Amino acid sequence: MFLLKFRKTLLHSYPFYLVLIGALLFTFLNTVLLPTKTTLTGTETKISGILEEYKIDGNHLRLKIKYKKEFVVGHYYFELKEQLENFEKQVTLGDKIEVKGNLQLPKESRVENGFCYRTYLKNEKTFYLMNVEYLQIISQNKNIYYMIKNKIKQKMKKAIKSQRYLETFILGETSNLDQVVVESFRRNGISHLFAISGMHISLISTILISLFKKIGVGEKKRYQLVSMFLLFYLILTFSPSVLRATLFFILFSINKYFYFYIKSFHIYLLTLSICLFINPYFIYSIGFQYSFLISGALILAENYINKGKNYFNKLLKTSLLSFFTSSIITIYHFYELNFLSILYNLFFVPLISYLIFPLSLLTFIFPILDSVLALLILLLEKVSLFLANLSFGNIILGRPNGIFITLYILIFIISLWEIQKRKILPFYLYLPLFLGQFLCPMLENNSYLMMFDVGQGESILLKSKQKTMLIDTGGIKHFRKEGFKSSNYQSLVDQITIPYLKSKGIRKIDILILTHGDYDHLGEAETIIKKFKVKKIYINNNKMNNLEKNLKLKRKVEKLGPDEILQLGDVSLYSLNDDLKEENDSSIILLASVKNIKILLMGDASCKTEKSILKKYNLPKIDILKVGHHGSKTSSCDMFLNEVDPSFAIISAGENNKFHHPHKIILERFQKRGIKYFITSKQGSIKIPLIKT
Repeated sequence: MFLLKFRKTLLHSYPFYLVLIGALLFTFLNTVLLPTKTTLTGTETKISGILEEYKIDGNHLRLKIKYKKEFVVGHYYFELKEQLENFEKQVTLGDKIEVKGNLQLPKESRVENGFCYRTYLKNEKTFYLMNVEYLQIISQNKNIYYMIKNKIKQKMKKAIKSQRYLETFILGETSNLDQVVVESFRRNGISHLFAISGMHISLISTILISLFKKIGVGEKKRYQLVSMFLLFYLILTFSPSVLRATLFFILFSINKYFYFYIKSFHIYLLTLSICLFINPYFIYSIGFQYSFLISGALILAENYINKGKNYFNKLLKTSLLSFFTSSIITIYHFYELNFLSILYNLFFVPLISYLIFPLSLLTFIFPILDSVLALLILLLEKVSLFLANLSFGNIILGRPNGIFITLYILIFIISLWEIQKRKILPFYLYLPLFLGQFLCPMLENNSYLMMFDVGQGESILLKSKQKTMLIDTGGIKHFRKEGFKSSNYQSLVDQITIPYLKSKGIRKIDILILTHGDYDHLGEAETIIKKFKVKKIYINNNKMNNLEKNLKLKRKVEKLGPDEILQLGDVSLYSLNDDLKEENDSSIILLASVKNIKILLMGDASCKTEKSILKKYNLPKIDILKVGHHGSKTSSCDMFLNEVDPSFAIISAGENNKFHHPHKIILERFQKRGIKYFITSKQGSIKIPLIKT
């Protein structure tokens, strides 16, 4: 009797929506009202725990250590190749290790709309990083789970050429993939294919069920065995997408075998709720957001998609639906849409899902297939990199504000409703939103100055009336330690500058000024002109060094001499620099005027340059002084400060830099004169509004 009533209840929608509401309230309670807190004080210098995972890139070792109910991420640098080799021979996942060093908080976002590493780690129950000075094994692993995982990793090493992709498709680990290639996957809109998704789980399940059926295993037993395998696989990988796919398969199997007749969408809602009850922080995972949003839409549109027998027709419908329903996530996190990804998926989905993924499973069992898989991977990467470099199809929209987010959610709900009762997919509902968001940045006429926090370098953005000027790009030299192979370096431009520009809907740089040829000022110039539209480039009128010569080989550059005038919207810029032979002294110096505000940008100029321009020009009182040479004691001399008398100063300097910039003598000069100063190493990126309309 109870079972009959229970079955009748499950035929209704309200139980599943009630459970979902409960899961969302549980998520809000645990992530907002009562978030997980660390048990560490931050003063500990020694931590012991279970080695959960590790990654080696060059001589850099990244450790993830399970400490009580949280994790600590450690960073260690090998001095010798032999040390790295010994580590790999002696250490395995699951070992209890002890690390000594200093704990520090992960960095928060250093620029508006930037990636916040602290929040990202907090959502993974990680609150501290450690600069590891010493590590040792306390005890070897005895846990069967880690033993199996270590065996799988050892087995994968036999596939020398394709090991990274075996880790991706079997264990869900993408950290060892080349970051340039990974970025091309994202730009092409195919990143979702590299998560172990419902399609992959479905393929594995189908293969296993077919095998069990052939050897005479009964239907109930087949589903039980496959469910047990998937649960073990889930424990092995435990990613949001695998959890979703596994839970859905198990619940769907129970529904089918016991004839509950629960609708697929209700099983989907129950799966979502259980995932949030298991880990409420999943809701902040981009992979989780993509997985549930797309899979929910596909379930609701199942009847429409399956009309007809043409495979590519179904694939096109799936691609269109996935693109539009997930657009809010893509725009919010990455600020752009690649409309050609709808077509790209017609090539990449069959290639990955029906060739590379199954072949990865076979290569894991038979490593002799490594070369064949490597050839397909090479094709995949080359095509992806080529398509990612195509400018058309990819449209920068900027991060949506609260109004647009609300509209996107409403359109998403309406489109899901329409999918169930119409014969066509209501994609047209999204088009006015895309158009509105595309036009929105073009209506903004604010003028501001932004000094990016690029470490021990310099990069300044000036924006006025839809015109954009970037003054220097920053640049940190990446030295590869001899004997070590490193592949996953990501430039400052990729981490800071380009994401910020895209988040604001900025689609081009009208003027790029490179004040002088030092790497910390123009080191990222080649990267930015390759990845972003730049109309005009200026360098100083000093003799060109190798960096500037290399740049000139790739793009037309012009020299900006003294007394030249540039106009950027409402901002007028007057160049004061001259050829003083030495690189820093010959920096492009700009006096900018907007309304009644005077800004003086000093590049890496020294006191010698300051004296030269004081002698040559009658400078006005300065409102904003961009301090020369990162606040070095060789700049900002007393006579210069007395003459320009700035209201406040801004300084670009790296945190704990070896040059000790800004020098305490310079700061004392500012304090003595009552000049307020702001430093990127302290405040992060510094944004100063100039005109607000």
